[in-house]
Amino acid sequence: IMAAFLIAMLLNQKVKGLAIFRTVYYLPVLVPSIANSMLWLWLFNPDFGLFNSMLRSVGLPGSQWIYSETAAIPSLILMSTWGVGNAAVIFLAGLQGVPGHLYEAVEVDGGGALRKFWHVTLPSMTPTIFFNVIMGMIGTLQVFDQAY
Repeated sequence: IMAAFLIAMLLNQKVKGLAIFRTVYYLPVLVPSIANSMLWLWLFNPDFGLFNSMLRSVGLPGSQWIYSETAAIPSLILMSTWGVGNAAVIFLAGLQGVPGHLYEAVEVDGGGALRKFWHVTLPSMTPTIFFNVIMGMIGTLQVFDQAY
């Protein structure tokens, strides 16, 4: 949820090529779960996987990733961050619904970016955060194919 919220905050900025960035963050949602699992099996492979190859190239020891009892849950958490695009789009819609005059009021009162976030953005986003938490919990209870 936090990763999706941070991505949505970044995608809410006015930068050049914003549509491309939004598309790139949403594309993993469109990949079927079996294809997604096969991709991550290749990435997590302890012998020839991309992550272990990158670790070995900088002189660090490789990991067993999903094949180890201690690293299986963190590996599944890393896999789940791949599909945060759906929640990020919902957060982005919520961020664009925050009234601009509230940010202007904070600026007039002398507040900075942290005050804007803490006193305007976060309270305005609580219904969206609640929705994404509930949908995330439902999605988490339906994770079978990645663990299998």
